[in-house]
Amino acid sequence: MVVAAPPIPLTAMIGTLIRDYRIVTELGSGGMGTVYFAEHTLIGRRAAIKVLKADVSRDEDIVARFFTEAKAVNSIRHPNIVDITDFGQGDFGQKDPIYFIIMEMLEGETLGARLEMEHSLDERTTVHILGQVASAVGAVNEHGIVHRDLKPENIFLTNHPDYPDFVKVLDFGVVKLMGVPEESHKTRPGSAIGTPAYMSPEQCLGDSRLDHRSDVYALGVVGYEMLTGGLPFVGDSLEVMMGHARGAVVPPKERNPALSDAINDVMLRALAKKADDRFANMRELRLAMEAAIAPPRPRVATPAPAPIVEPPPPAAAAPAPPAPPNVTVQERHAKEKGEVESEVQRIERIERMERVQTTKVGGKLREIIAKRIAQNRLAVPSMPAVAVRCLEQLRDQNAKFSELAATVEKDPLIASRILRIVNSPAYGGREPITSLENAISRLGMKPFRTILIELAAREVFASKNQRIRQAFRGIWEHCLAVGMLARDIAGKLPGAADADSAYLAGLFHDVGKPVVGALLLEAERSLMEELDEPFMSETLWLKVVDNAHRDVGASLASQWTLPASVAKAIAGFEAYDEGGRGSCTNLVRYANALAKRQGLYVGTIDAEEVQAVIVEGRRVLAVDEPTEAGLLAGLAERVETITAASAAAPQARLINVAAKVH
Repeated sequence: MVVAAPPIPLTAMIGTLIRDYRIVTELGSGGMGTVYFAEHTLIGRRAAIKVLKADVSRDEDIVARFFTEAKAVNSIRHPNIVDITDFGQGDFGQKDPIYFIIMEMLEGETLGARLEMEHSLDERTTVHILGQVASAVGAVNEHGIVHRDLKPENIFLTNHPDYPDFVKVLDFGVVKLMGVPEESHKTRPGSAIGTPAYMSPEQCLGDSRLDHRSDVYALGVVGYEMLTGGLPFVGDSLEVMMGHARGAVVPPKERNPALSDAINDVMLRALAKKADDRFANMRELRLAMEAAIAPPRPRVATPAPAPIVEPPPPAAAAPAPPAPPNVTVQERHAKEKGEVESEVQRIERIERMERVQTTKVGGKLREIIAKRIAQNRLAVPSMPAVAVRCLEQLRDQNAKFSELAATVEKDPLIASRILRIVNSPAYGGREPITSLENAISRLGMKPFRTILIELAAREVFASKNQRIRQAFRGIWEHCLAVGMLARDIAGKLPGAADADSAYLAGLFHDVGKPVVGALLLEAERSLMEELDEPFMSETLWLKVVDNAHRDVGASLASQWTLPASVAKAIAGFEAYDEGGRGSCTNLVRYANALAKRQGLYVGTIDAEEVQAVIVEGRRVLAVDEPTEAGLLAGLAERVETITAASAAAPQARLINVAAKVH
C-alpha cells in the first residue's frame, strides 16, 4: 500500500527562492494550488507564483494541465490575459518536486470579490467588464483553445490608474484544445471538468466535442449573475449541472425588472441550451452587449419650411444703466472680511464632516478587524523564513556565527543587505567585510537579531500596492527615527524600559498602517454603501487608517513573537500610562512626538498638540530640556545613514513637512 506524503505546510514556502524570486507571503489558495506574493532578490520586481499543491502534484494529468495553462497563455499575447513569465519544477529543499508558474503581480480584486460586496452591477459596468473578457477569451478561442472555467473568481479587476476595472483573465489550468479528443489529456471520457455553477450543458454532460461556444455560455452565466445578483441554477453540484443541461432559465429581467429588454435578450441567447442557438463566437456576443446599452439613435424629422417674418421696427435705444454708487473703503473691507469668514466656515464644515465620517468608517473597520483577530483570520505579513530560522538559532546561547551565516545565505536579498549594513559608516571598520560569518561576528548576536527583525519590518512597509506605497511614503524613516530615539531615551534614563524592546516598539508603532490600508482598499466600497457615505477622499482614507491600525500592529508583533511590551506599546500608544520610565509605551509616545517636531514625519501635524505631548512626556519620564536636546542632536543624519545602509537601493532623503498650526 502506498501512503501519500502529507502536503507541504504553507508556512514552509515562505522565504523559499524560486527562480531568483523570494516568496514573501500567501495571496490565496484553492483546491489545486496556492498563489504567493514574491520579490526578485536582485531587482526587487514583484510577481505572483502559483504552486501546485503537493497532494495533487503526483497526478500526471493534473501536472500536465498545470503546465498546459502556462503554454496556452504564453502562446497568446493579449492585454486582458494575465502575463506568465516563467514556469518549471524543482525540489527547493522539499521531499517531492514543486511545480510552479511565475505570473505578473496584479493589484485589485476579483469579480467574485466585487460581487460579494455589491451583490449586482449595473448594465454599463457589466458590459464594460464582460466586453474585455470576451475580447481575451475570443483571442484564446481563435487559437483553438477552450477556457472551460470562466467564473467571477477567474476575472480580475486591476487597480489601473487610467482604465478603471481593467480586466485580466486568470486560470487557464483546465483549457481544452478544440478538435483534440479528451482522452489525449489523460482524463476519463465523459468526465466533466470545470466549475458546475458556470458549466455549459454539453460540459455538464461530459461531451468531449466542446468548442468555443461552451465559453460563450459560461460568460452568459457570469453576466446573469452580475446583472441579477444570483445564478441561473442553485443546489448541490448534481442539481446545478442538471439545471444547466435540462432546466429552463428564468429570464434575468424577471429577477431584476430594472434591466432593459435588450440586455435580457442578449443574456438569454448566450444561455441557449443548444450551442448552435448561441452567439457564434465571443466577438458576436461582445458586439451584441455593446449594442444593447448603446443609446437609441435620435429620429431626424424633415424640418418644416421656416415662416416668413417681417423684420420688427427699430427699437428705441435702451436707457443706460444707472451708475453704481460709490463703495466706501469700509464697505469694501467688510465685504472682503465676509468672504474670508465664509471660507473659514466652509473649511470648518468640511473638517466637522470628516470627523463624523472618520468615526463612522473607522468604527466599522475596527469591528471587522476585531472579528478577524478573534477568529484568527486577520492576514498579516509573515516574517521571511530565513529570519525566522535565524531567530530560532539565536535562542540557543551556543549558536555559532558559521551556522547563522549558512542560514542567511539561503536568502540573497537579506544576505546582501546585512553585508551592506555592516560595511556602512554606522558599523564599518577599515577593511571591508565580504563574508557573512565575519559580518555577523562584527555585529554581535544581539545587534544581528535586531537587524533581522528590522529588515523584516521594512518589507511590511514596502507594500506591493502602489496607492499604499504612495500614501505612506516616508513612514519607514519616521518609524526608524522613533525607534532610535526610544532606544536612546531608555539608555539615558535610569530605571527605564529595556532599550532593545523600546527600539522595536518604536520601529513597529505604525506597522499596522500599510496592513490596514490594504484591508481598507478591500472593504472601501462595501463600507461606503453600508454606512451610506458617497465616497472616501484621500484625507478621510488616511484618517480612517490612522484611527484603526493599532490592534493590527499589536497582532503582527505578537505573531512575530516580539516582546510582550512591544505589542502593548503599539496597542496603548495613544496615551501615557502609569508605568513612568519603565513603560515602553511612554518612551515611544514621547519619542514619536519629538520625531514629528524635528520634521521626521510625512504628513500634516498639529504643532500645538505635538508640543503638548512632549511637555507631558517630560513630566512622566522626568526628562529635562538639555537632555532632550542632546537626544535630538544629529538624529536626521543618523536616520539617513541607517536607511541608506539597509536599503537594497539608494533611498530618497526624507522631506521635512511644515507643521499645521491651529
